[in-house]
Amino acid sequence: MGYYTYIRDTIDFIEENLCEQISLELISSRLSFSPYHFHRVFHYLTGIAVMEYVRKRRLSLSVNWLANTDESIIDIAFKLQYQSPEAYTRAFKRNFGLSPSECRVKKTYDHLKILERLGEHQMTAMEFKGDIVMQPTMKLKPEFRVIGYELDTSKSNTTIPEFWNKYLSNDWPSTIPNWIDPARWIDLGICHNWKEDGSFKYLLGMEVTSFDNAPIGSVYKTFSSATYAIFTTPQVPRDVFVSSISKSWDYIFKVWLHQSEYEITEGPQFELYDERCQAHIDSQIDIYIPVKKKASYSDR
Repeated sequence: MGYYTYIRDTIDFIEENLCEQISLELISSRLSFSPYHFHRVFHYLTGIAVMEYVRKRRLSLSVNWLANTDESIIDIAFKLQYQSPEAYTRAFKRNFGLSPSECRVKKTYDHLKILERLGEHQMTAMEFKGDIVMQPTMKLKPEFRVIGYELDTSKSNTTIPEFWNKYLSNDWPSTIPNWIDPARWIDLGICHNWKEDGSFKYLLGMEVTSFDNAPIGSVYKTFSSATYAIFTTPQVPRDVFVSSISKSWDYIFKVWLHQSEYEITEGPQFELYDERCQAHIDSQIDIYIPVKKKASYSDR
């Protein structure tokens, strides 16, 4: 069943405790996972970050109370663990586009985008559907530097595929100096700086020996040494290449992470694109996931 039992348990716990203090640390500790690992797994499987789910479920519950009770906005705010009525009002307006008082006066409840409790049909949809099986190699990658161009998913409506198109059509790779391997064109698509709301930064660029002469408008970052599980996607025709990458990520999150003795640790997750997917009929890439031994295995 993979992680689905844990997701069900987490949803039950959240729903039973919406009027109590809830934190990512509390939720993950109940399941003996690190907060970062559970944050990434929950977000990948459900499509929403765990604390974002808590926030939106609280706001959705408050809509029901506004519509069907005479409870004051102050009481609702404190009941749902907001530090002040003003904080609740700001969150409500940011989520629904109008304030709680406006909502109650105008009785516009049916037009609000309520987040319903995740149900069994969503759980079933999380199950892995595919025939991919991958065994990673484990590697300690030393500290490395990258020059590239960055997408902040919390501040942009641009999708990652659109960002790739911009990266290639503007020929940004050729502007990057100091390639780690001057003879090989190796692009890295790096997800990093994950936040509790599920947003992150996507850095598209190349590993370099130094930041000298980094082009104007580029971003340059140093990433710490970490142990990586490196997965090589199946070698497939170009017309199913993108689908193969997606299924590979599914296998990692829905099967391998649950079965293995490792969990995700903080650090960049990235895809490595080299000559195996450049001007070839059949293509494949490597997926790098920073990992550490699960607590249940680390003392063995």
